[in-house]
Amino acid sequence: MLAGKIVGIDGCRAGWLAVSCDSNDLKMGAEPQSIDIQVFATIEALWLAHHDASLLLVDMPIGLLEGEPRQVEPAARKGLRGRTASVFSVPCRQAVYASSYEQACEINAQQLGKRLSIQAWHICPKIRQLDRFLQICPEARERMLESHPELAFARVKGQPLIHSKKHPAGQIERLAILGGYWPAVTDVYHQALGRWRRSEVQRDDILDAMVLLLTLRGGWATLLDTSQCDQRGLAINLIVPVGYASPV
Repeated sequence: MLAGKIVGIDGCRAGWLAVSCDSNDLKMGAEPQSIDIQVFATIEALWLAHHDASLLLVDMPIGLLEGEPRQVEPAARKGLRGRTASVFSVPCRQAVYASSYEQACEINAQQLGKRLSIQAWHICPKIRQLDRFLQICPEARERMLESHPELAFARVKGQPLIHSKKHPAGQIERLAILGGYWPAVTDVYHQALGRWRRSEVQRDDILDAMVLLLTLRGGWATLLDTSQCDQRGLAINLIVPVGYASPV
């Protein structure tokens, strides 16, 4: 387990949602006030507030390839049978930096053989923001790593989840999983819901950031034995939880 501050991050409509605590505080009986939840307009502002963290996990692609697909997405889908749609194909670097959706689709089709989904295009501004930041901040590059909340939930539960995170039943399902390891999670979750409008932070944004925090609290590993590396020197891999056979 890591020592010191740990942070789970998810992109949201208002910017970036960060859930943080000291790694020793995320345990059975932890009080809600030991958890800090904030929203930052930019990833730079988030880093300024949390640059002292031992590790930060973010649900956003890190590392963009040119002319070949990333290997982590197919590997992640293998662990999410029945819910593979939650893993979208990351566009190539040139498509992420395109000036329009049609241009991005054309570039991605040339480079990777397929167009972008409109969902992937909608998060390209955040992918660009994170990509630019990590290129100019080596310190962040060492400690801000990529993860995937749906895969993290599946690893903690031991199997893919039943319901979509957008459905109330899926939110209840996820809260129950988190609550098995962190009893105060329901209070923290509802406190966060009261702080922001749904047009700023959605329910699943909070749950996704929380499971990344839980990932860092326990055992974790990289999904791929060997990371890919993009042309800008960014490593491509996913951090996933391990050893969550039963609540601790």
